[in-house]
Amino acid sequence: MSIDVRAAVVADYEEIGRVHVETWQVCYRGQIPDEILDSLSVAHRADQWHRRLSADPVEGAVFVAEDDAGIVGFASCSQARGEYAIEGSGEIEAIYLDPRRWRSGIGSRLLQVTEARLKDDGYRDAMLWVLTANERARRFYEAKGWAFDGTEKMYRRDGHDIPELRYIKKF
Repeated sequence: MSIDVRAAVVADYEEIGRVHVETWQVCYRGQIPDEILDSLSVAHRADQWHRRLSADPVEGAVFVAEDDAGIVGFASCSQARGEYAIEGSGEIEAIYLDPRRWRSGIGSRLLQVTEARLKDDGYRDAMLWVLTANERARRFYEAKGWAFDGTEKMYRRDGHDIPELRYIKKF
């Protein structure tokens, strides 16, 4: 089955929201409290994506991976943001892939596209955050040349502190 990776358009917001929630509920089970995962709403997440994709100008870039059945993954990138941002760096904000498609090469393609976009935007390096407990994602990023730089923070969600690690990559 052929996979196409392209820039997201506003009409993709519902499928991106679905993939986002479904992936969180599988990937983060055991890493984030079940009450958080079970309370996730596809409609709410889709609304967030609709707002971002409808913004003028759109912040950063969002890409989707799709096959004949629809969107199976997405990734987003922008200028580094937040309290722990590395000034002048890009940031890979998200890469989520339908769990049935893990280890298919689609995640690698999404990462390549976001890295290329950040390079094209003039960034010489980039950062991303990964949950400390997410060994699968950490191995994936490390295999692609990303490295933990020693910076840790807490992701606060619904009264829970969830530890994250900052990874960086020079282009």
